Amino acid sequence: MIRISDSCLNDQSIEKSSQYAAQLLREDIELAIAGEDIDKGIKFFLDVKSELIKPEAFRIKKSKQGKNTLVILEGGNICGLYYAVHAFSEKILKLDPLRYWLETPLPKKKRWQELDLLEFTQAAPLVPIRCYFDNDNDELANLEEPKLEIPFKRWQQILITLSRLKFNAIDFHDHLGRPEYTERAEYLTIRNDYHVNEKLLNQIIDFAHLLGMKVQVSFYLGWEFQSITNQEALCWTKHKDRWLSTWQYYLQNTPIGKCDIFLNRPRNQKWDYPYQSSCGETVAEVFNEVFPIMAEIIKKHNPAAIIIADLYSEGRTAYEKGFRPQPAGNFIMCWPDDGFGNILYWPELDSEYDWGIYIHAGFWLNHVVQDPYPHKLENVMKKAFLEKGMTRYCLVNGQTFRHFLLNLETCARLCDQPDKFQGESFIHEWCNRYFSQAGNKVVSLLKMLHDSQDGNVGYVEYLWYIKNEMLRLQNEFYQEVTTESQKRINILYRALSLAEIVEKDISTQSKIIFYDQVYFPLILLTNIIEICSILEQTGNKLDYQTGLLKAARLTDQHTALREQGDLSEKWKGWYTLKNRRPNNGYPDSRHMRQLAIKMKQNLNSC
Repeated sequence: MIRISDSCLNDQSIEKSSQYAAQLLREDIELAIAGEDIDKGIKFFLDVKSELIKPEAFRIKKSKQGKNTLVILEGGNICGLYYAVHAFSEKILKLDPLRYWLETPLPKKKRWQELDLLEFTQAAPLVPIRCYFDNDNDELANLEEPKLEIPFKRWQQILITLSRLKFNAIDFHDHLGRPEYTERAEYLTIRNDYHVNEKLLNQIIDFAHLLGMKVQVSFYLGWEFQSITNQEALCWTKHKDRWLSTWQYYLQNTPIGKCDIFLNRPRNQKWDYPYQSSCGETVAEVFNEVFPIMAEIIKKHNPAAIIIADLYSEGRTAYEKGFRPQPAGNFIMCWPDDGFGNILYWPELDSEYDWGIYIHAGFWLNHVVQDPYPHKLENVMKKAFLEKGMTRYCLVNGQTFRHFLLNLETCARLCDQPDKFQGESFIHEWCNRYFSQAGNKVVSLLKMLHDSQDGNVGYVEYLWYIKNEMLRLQNEFYQEVTTESQKRINILYRALSLAEIVEKDISTQSKIIFYDQVYFPLILLTNIIEICSILEQTGNKLDYQTGLLKAARLTDQHTALREQGDLSEKWKGWYTLKNRRPNNGYPDSRHMRQLAIKMKQNLNSC
C-alpha cells in the first residue's frame, strides 16, 4: 500500500527516516479509514526530491495507476517528507495534531471515496531553525518514576507533536541534569539519587534525528555529568582551564557530542544567574574571549555545528556594552523576550550577524496556569521577522508542554508563514477545532484568563505574593507590592460564571478537553488569588484570626482540588503537590492556623 522511492532506500542517511514516515502514515490511515477499505483502490508513494524541492518544502500529488489512485508525498528533505505525511493526516484524514495531549476524539472512520484527496504544495517555513526548549518541565517529568525524568514513550509523543507543528529542533535542557537537582534541598526531597539518564538522552537524540530534527544543547558548564564549581563559575581568567576541559569532556564523553546546535549565554556558566566576576572582569570582555574559544572546541568536534549566542536577560546589556564574539559568521545572535512574549526594546542590529529571537509560550511565573496570548505573540514575532529581519532562528520555551499548546502552535505558525497569520482568526479556529459551536465563547474565556494575568502576574507569582503577605503578618521583612488582586478576581468570577454556561454547550466528547484546558485552570488561578486577597485584607478589613483561618480553609480546598486534578485519567497526578515545581513555595494552611492562635493569644494577653 505504501511504497518508498528507491532513491530513499538506497541512501542510508534517509532510509530509516522514510520508513518511519511510512509507518506513521500507515498508523494514521488505520485510525481514520474503515478497516475493510484501508488497502482498496489507493496506493501511496513517498519520496525525497532534494534536487527539485527546497529543504522542508513538500507537495502532495495524485494520479491514476490503472484502477488505483496513486497519492505521492514528496519532501525537499526528511523534514519536508514528514510535513507532507502530517499534512495528509490533518487536512485529509482530519486527525488532530495535538491528539495525544488533549485526547481529542478520533473522527468517524470513512471510506476513501468519502474523502477529498486534495493536492497542494507548501513552501518551506520562513524561519529555518525552529527549536523547542524543554525547560521547567517538572509536572511532566514527575508524573512517573523516576522523578525529574520524562520517559521515552512520552518523549516520542513530544517529538512527533513538534514535528506536526513544524518545529525542527529540540533542546532537552532539563534532562542534562540541572545543578538544582543535586544541590538544592527542595529537589533533593523530590529525588535524592539523581543522575543523568544517558541512555534516555541517546534515545531522544536518535529519535529526533530519525524525524529529521536537529538537537540543540545549552552548552553551559553546570550539568550533572561533570560541573565546574560555584567558585570556578565566577572567574574565567583564573579558571579557564576548567571551563575548557569541561566543554571537551561533554563533547567527548557524553551524548552532548551527538548534538547539532550549541547555545550559550554571556551569563553565569553554572547557575541561571548574571555573570558577576569575582576577579574584576567585565561581562562583555570575558565572553568576547570565551565564545570564540568555545566555538573552536565545538567546530573541531563537529565542523557543521551551529552556534547560538543567546542574549537572554542580562545578555542584552552585555550586547549593548560590546559583546560581539568573532568571527561573526560563527554565531547566530538571539534576542529574547521578557518571559511573557513581550520584547521590551529592540537592539541596534549589528549587520555582521544573523539574528533570531527567543520567545516564551510559557514562563516559570505562570508555570501552572497558561497565559493564552496569541495576539501578543503575533505582534512581537511579526515585527521581529517581517520588519527587523530576525529570521535565522527562533527558540520557543513551552514549560510543561500540554498546557501551553495554544501558544506553542501560535509560535510554530508564525515561524512558518508570519505574513499570513492572523491572531484573532487563529484563536477562533483553534477553539472551534475542539469546541465546535461553543468555540467563540471559549475564546472569550481564554481572553479573560489572559486579562486576569495583566502585568505578567501568573499563578507562580501569586505563590510569592502569598509568602510575602505571611511575612507581613508575622512582622518580618516583606516587600510592598501592588497586586490588583480584587480586579483579577472580578475578571475570573465573570469567567467562571460564563464557563458554567459554556460547559452545558460542550459536547460529551469535548468535556475533558474543556475542563482540563480551560475550566480547571480558571478555578486554580481564582483560588490562589483569593487566598492572597484574604491575607492582604487580614489586619485591615479582616481581623487576624478571621482572615488567617479563612485563608487556611481556602488553601485546604485548593490543595484538595489540585490532588483531585484533571478529568483525564492519562494525566492523573499532574497537580499533586509532590509533583509540583517547587519555585516560590506553596501556602501552608497549618502555619496559618498556628499564626491565628498566636495572634489570639497575643490579643488576649494585652
